[in-house]
Amino acid sequence: MNFKFSLETLLNIRERRLEAAQTKLAMIEQELFKLKDRDAMLKQTIAHEEKRFHEQIKKGIMAEQYSMIFEYVDILKAEHKQNEHEIAVKQHELNKARGEISKLYREKELVEKLKKKEYTAWLKDELHKEQKTLDEYTVLRYER
Repeated sequence: MNFKFSLETLLNIRERRLEAAQTKLAMIEQELFKLKDRDAMLKQTIAHEEKRFHEQIKKGIMAEQYSMIFEYVDILKAEHKQNEHEIAVKQHELNKARGEISKLYREKELVEKLKKKEYTAWLKDELHKEQKTLDEYTVLRYER
């Protein structure tokens, strides 16, 4: 007779939920990586444009050009600030997803421990049945 875990369906559900949460975590990490990449690019662009802006001021530029460059740098800074906010939000989502994975992992481990206990009990019962059968054969042989 083969062992059949009574809560196998529950274990499968827990495993699928854990896998889904891990997939979600990977997606969030990927999005966070892209945001951090974009943030580094924005910082670099801002530094470059500010340097260019100061160089052009030293050369002497018209007020219209001054205004355009200044607005462009302000737009970049606003994008950078927005990007930092998005990074903070993603970081919060990442921490939340990690907590969820931890919880789901503990739940799965609990069901796996129950499976192990049930298997041990089943194995003990099977060994007891086998021993009983062997004892009966021994008694029958002895009686002959």
